[in-house]
Amino acid sequence: MERFLSLFFVVCFSLSTKADEGNGFVEGIFQYAIEVDEVSGDTTVAVSSIDRRNLTTPFFQGKELRIPGVVAHNGKTYRVTAIGRWAFTRCDDIESLIIGEGIEEVREYAFEGCTQLRSVSFPSTLQWLDNLPFTDCYNLCEIRVDEGNPKFDSRGNCNALIETGENKIVLGGKDTVFPKGIKFIGEGAFASRVGLENIVIPEGVVEIEKGAFFNCINLKSISLPHSLEILRDVFLGCSSLKSIYIPEKVSKLGGGIGEVGCFGSGWSLSGCLSLDTVMVDSRNKVYDSRGNALVEKATDKLISGFCKSRIMEGVREIGPKAFVGTVFPQRLYIPKSVIKVSPCAFVGCEFGASVAVDAENPVYDSREGCNGIVETATGTLVKGDWRTVFVEGITSIGEYAFNGCRLPPVFAIPEGIRRIGKNAFARCSGIQTVIFPSSLKEIGSFAFCGSSLQTLCWQGHVQEIKSYVFSDCRELYLISIPEGTKRIGSGAFNECHNLRYVSLPTSLDYIDDYAFKGCPCEELVRKNHVSVLSSDYGQRQRSIREKESK
Repeated sequence: MERFLSLFFVVCFSLSTKADEGNGFVEGIFQYAIEVDEVSGDTTVAVSSIDRRNLTTPFFQGKELRIPGVVAHNGKTYRVTAIGRWAFTRCDDIESLIIGEGIEEVREYAFEGCTQLRSVSFPSTLQWLDNLPFTDCYNLCEIRVDEGNPKFDSRGNCNALIETGENKIVLGGKDTVFPKGIKFIGEGAFASRVGLENIVIPEGVVEIEKGAFFNCINLKSISLPHSLEILRDVFLGCSSLKSIYIPEKVSKLGGGIGEVGCFGSGWSLSGCLSLDTVMVDSRNKVYDSRGNALVEKATDKLISGFCKSRIMEGVREIGPKAFVGTVFPQRLYIPKSVIKVSPCAFVGCEFGASVAVDAENPVYDSREGCNGIVETATGTLVKGDWRTVFVEGITSIGEYAFNGCRLPPVFAIPEGIRRIGKNAFARCSGIQTVIFPSSLKEIGSFAFCGSSLQTLCWQGHVQEIKSYVFSDCRELYLISIPEGTKRIGSGAFNECHNLRYVSLPTSLDYIDDYAFKGCPCEELVRKNHVSVLSSDYGQRQRSIREKESK
């Protein structure tokens, strides 16, 4: 929350600065940004933010916000065509919103966190809603659009915004009635609607997009239609949901358009804390629910499970984010058939009792009761938590191994560990000091990104601190990089907002120009180490080569 608010005020301040510089203006309580169409040359304005600088009382005494489609300023009239990104975020005093005729676009997160917002009226001119403009509007229930709108409708007073041509619900609330003819439920359409408790999705719906019911914390039951074919990451954070039944025709789970990386594939039940049962229709040709988990039949890949799931013999792969954020109160058992564990299959998981790998497994082991999963051939710890014991033979910490875990305040990485994989300790909470052993030779990119680290302690050194290793460690205030370190990569300490005290070794021959971007010590590093900064590095190397060639 603190990070978000900081970012928001930075955005508002930058917009205020633009207005003062002639790129916009303030009229009443609204701030406007002037925009010029590159094709037509038309000049229009977007409501860029509320001017909060001189206000200490609520903005809207009547609880109703009307955003005009035209505004006059200094004798000139402007068309208002857009509501800008984050324009009214966290405005808790808005209960009713009326968007004026002429406005064509509502941009990303424009009304994010307007927790008291209950009703929205859209104009006939609306053409586009960007990504999640009404996320965390918990009480939204009444949604209307002008009957003259050619692209959207709210047919039959259904209290939803529907993209007419595709028959897709793009915005819904707790009082939405699903009309006939709907085929799609759009991304984030019902996200964070706390009033939703029981939902019946009507026949005819073929796809529910990513996050459609994200964080609907009071949703207890949902009935999915036989017509459903595609089900993206839909139920994350539905902490009251007790069971999920996957119909016969569903042939695609997860994998939203444009998703990449660890969190861009798979299908997650993360945050479904009350879930007891996952069932797949026995006639489904693509998936089954063996072990109370979701398994892809053709590959025997477990794509999603939760704390009451079991990994059955016959499962060959545990897929990306299959158990993300799960706390296992009982023993987790990895059978001998499992020959592949995705690096981020267990991101943020904790093993309350223990984790054990079958003694006959050809790829993995849990040697000497270490409470972790180890790749036998390489000695790489694939997954651990705060209870894991680093026994003999473990020589590296794999990608995402501790990602998102709660760790003790002082975490000593033992001697013998030579490599830490990328993202291995990213987003870890509780940890304040990490002790690196003299055996350590490599730390992967983003290894501690976003963790709660405050200080670093080195018993030896690595030659290179790679890109974004300690980025966004906002509690980090003191570092002393040991002698022998030669390179500090791009964004290595990016946005470490409390990093004031830095001691760098004389062995450094390269510091990326953005290594300390956003840190209080950034200017001091630039001043005292200009000869090895990347902005001057290329020229310096060319000069050296020229001298050597003469």
